[in-house]
Amino acid sequence: MGTEIYRWVDDEGVVHFSQTRPLAPDTEVEALSIEDDRPSDYDPEADIYRVAEQAERMQALREEMAAKRAETLERKRRQPSTVIVRSEPEYVGFPIYRRPWLRPPWPQPRPPIARPPGAGDWIRPPRPITPPSSLEPPPIEP
Repeated sequence: MGTEIYRWVDDEGVVHFSQTRPLAPDTEVEALSIEDDRPSDYDPEADIYRVAEQAERMQALREEMAAKRAETLERKRRQPSTVIVRSEPEYVGFPIYRRPWLRPPWPQPRPPIARPPGAGDWIRPPRPITPPSSLEPPPIEP
């Protein structure tokens, strides 16, 4: 039991594949047969059953892992916790903070000494902005 596919080239040289023949009668069509690779005793219901079976196995595995996790937590809870008590602070051998006289090896960013000529001229308006002559709102007409 195979499926028939039609292959043809249109006037612009584009190759087409379709399950139906082209509408143009003068088009040269090549019929290709694709064989079905499923076994002859294929049962789709069995596949659904296998998927459901796999879901059940995964759920059982999740429950088993949760039980192991709970058992490990219970075992850790029952064990006495070890507390380390030190009478003196431990000396590591180097200061915790960096000395202030040490500077990083890379240059620090600095502001420019002066603005380059013409920088920012395009931002300024061409003439001074004058405020409106009256700041009072216009009268409301009835």
